[in-house]
Amino acid sequence: MAWVAQSKFNAYFSWDLNGWDVAAGIVIVEESGGLVSKMVVVVDEDGAGMTSSRAGVETRDMIITCPCERRGEEGLLRDELIEVLKENDCLDY
Repeated sequence: MAWVAQSKFNAYFSWDLNGWDVAAGIVIVEESGGLVSKMVVVVDEDGAGMTSSRAGVETRDMIITCPCERRGEEGLLRDELIEVLKENDCLDY
């Protein structure tokens, strides 16, 4: 997560995390301007867009994207990662 905060990696995702595993990482990523999102996706009524809410220490599955993500469309990389994970049945376990 720290490497994402430093923009060494563009994204990080993981499943079944514990709060103590991610608490400091969430703070570091958000302080650097990165996004910390749940892997739960809500599709708009018309099916056009996806939204994801902010992850917290209680979140067990999350996607983290770097501060460089904020320079473009916010959430775009996150949405692309979720789509790839969904297409490959990685969100159902």
